[in-house]
Amino acid sequence: MKKQMGLLCALLLGLVCFCTGCTTVAPALYEPPDFLDVSSLDWVEAFDELHGKMSKEYAFTELRSVNWDLKKGSFRPIIEKAWEEQDMKLYYLGLREYLFSLMDGHVALIKENHFSDDGMGFFDEEVGGGFGLTCMLLDDGRLIANWVDPFGPAYEAGMKAGSEILLWEDEEGIVALKETSALLSVLPQATTASRTYEQTRFLLRGPVGTTRSVTFKNPDQTVITAHLTAIDDDRETLRRTEVYGSGFSKIPVERFIESKLLQDRIGYIKLYGEGNLANEVPTVTQFKEILEDFEREQVHSLILDLRGNMGGADAMAAAILGFFYEERTFYEYTSWYNTVTQKFEILQFDEVSEEIMRDVGLYIEPASILFNGKVIALINHGCISSGEGIAMGIRNLTRGETLGFGGTNGSFGMVGGPLIHMPGGYLVMYPIGRSLDIEKNIQLDSDGYNGGVLPTITIPMTIDHALAVGAGFDVELDIALSMLMAD
Repeated sequence: MKKQMGLLCALLLGLVCFCTGCTTVAPALYEPPDFLDVSSLDWVEAFDELHGKMSKEYAFTELRSVNWDLKKGSFRPIIEKAWEEQDMKLYYLGLREYLFSLMDGHVALIKENHFSDDGMGFFDEEVGGGFGLTCMLLDDGRLIANWVDPFGPAYEAGMKAGSEILLWEDEEGIVALKETSALLSVLPQATTASRTYEQTRFLLRGPVGTTRSVTFKNPDQTVITAHLTAIDDDRETLRRTEVYGSGFSKIPVERFIESKLLQDRIGYIKLYGEGNLANEVPTVTQFKEILEDFEREQVHSLILDLRGNMGGADAMAAAILGFFYEERTFYEYTSWYNTVTQKFEILQFDEVSEEIMRDVGLYIEPASILFNGKVIALINHGCISSGEGIAMGIRNLTRGETLGFGGTNGSFGMVGGPLIHMPGGYLVMYPIGRSLDIEKNIQLDSDGYNGGVLPTITIPMTIDHALAVGAGFDVELDIALSMLMAD
């Protein structure tokens, strides 16, 4: 996730004074939002504290038209009921729904470093069963089974890859899809497109042993109505369709970057996030070394894979873009919540001087090596935070393109890590800063419906592409490679 680690470390030293450039005005103080531990309170009291803190510090109240009073009136009764009945599951779901209603991929309810599991086995209890298929919503509006497990319930009922789901539980497939909750997905969905994708994943999940009726039309036009019983598939369909990086699960991050040389002297770099691993060469240095190797191999074009990029440090994102820019170029202003003034203020941390400066932007500085060939960045809605900033930088190049079935996550704000410790061992994270463009307007973060970096080359979701994805082919990479080979 996107963090300004240097800034946060500096703020731990205490209040910082700023020079305003005017000797007659006392420097303003800056104090970041504090960590709040309300884990010893009852659930209702803790919720009130959480709501009070977030309603002041959340970075996108205006952008997403958040009515905090209405939100409290809607969700507090759920928490009250959970406390009265000592129903931990209801409490958890109430908190999760409250946070997801902000439609922001930087908002999270975390348990033991996991962004979806609840620590009670509730996830598997609710969606641990699969029906032996995955589906895709095509651009023409059809809901298609794009993978059918040859040993699963759907296959036994006669369904094949390419079958159209006509009815699900006696509702039109598309209607059932739109009514599906994605509350147990890894993160809240910040755009309509990502929300629809997550709904395709959870439509086909349920408690083990649950029966669902389905009517489908096979490729040979035969129409079948069947009842499917969910089986314990060890989350197979969820794994097959996950778009977020491993940083959002209990799986430790093993690497931030890898590369390979493709055919016709085309380079490929996979960037998992903008961070460094202990005892390893810094990621930016690795990036430089890869480009030096590519230069020796006379690589003329590059595919930069940002799918599932989990974000990280803004400065690192700008530094990586420096390998593609010949001139110093504006990247962003960072606007942070100041608890002293109770306002958002443009602040930038200088890691060399350890100073925090006002109204100073972050710039893309040309690096010691320049890759001046064509670049295609692969994106999806699992590309979040600082990963979206790199996608934005590539898109803005005259020789750069972004390619994918859809855009990035639309969650580009700044977080300082989990800020609230709730009863039950849950941690709440939310953005306390926002990225601004050169006109000082919020950039990339969605309004809850639209946002992020869109593809300059959009791949249509046709039945052929859906089936290829279901069969495990990397459609985006294949298309990008074909385009670069044709140049």
